[in-house]
This record gives sequence, structure tokens and C-alpha cells, in this order.
Amino acid sequence: KGKVSKADMAVTMIKGLYVIEAAIKDQPAEQKYQIRQEKSLPQLNKLRAWLDKALQQTLPKGKTGEALAYLDKNWDKLTV
Repeated sequence: KGKVSKADMAVTMIKGLYVIEAAIKDQPAEQKYQIRQEKSLPQLNKLRAWLDKALQQTLPKGKTGEALAYLDKNWDKLTV
């Protein structure tokens, strides 16, 4: 009905990170780092801002709330 679910939004943003990783998979580590700083970091910042807002607007006991809490709990692992 024209609305994008929180799950769809999260998957779309995470998919963007996978696209960047696929594009740099054959690059040397130093170049990967530079590209990640340039392209992935802004995506991660956007995802974090969205996650913070979504956590406030979602019931924690529902499936979406649980998924968002999982992402929040594992954020440090994602951003290493």
C-alpha cells in the first residue's frame, strides 16, 4: 500500500553494504579500508540513525522489535 516496512528498509540499507563489499572484494586491504571509510561509513551512519529512531517507534516484544534489538546489540560487531 505504498508503505515500506522497517524490515524492508533495514534489508535495503544492509544490501547497500553488501554491494560495496562485492565491488571491493579483490582490492588490497589498504584500498578496501579507504573505500569503506568513503562509502560504507556513511551508509552505516545512516543505518545507525535509522535504527535509533526505529527502536523508539517499535514495540520491543514483536518480531520487528526483536530484530531491531538484535541489530542494536550486535552493532559493534557490524562496525569493526
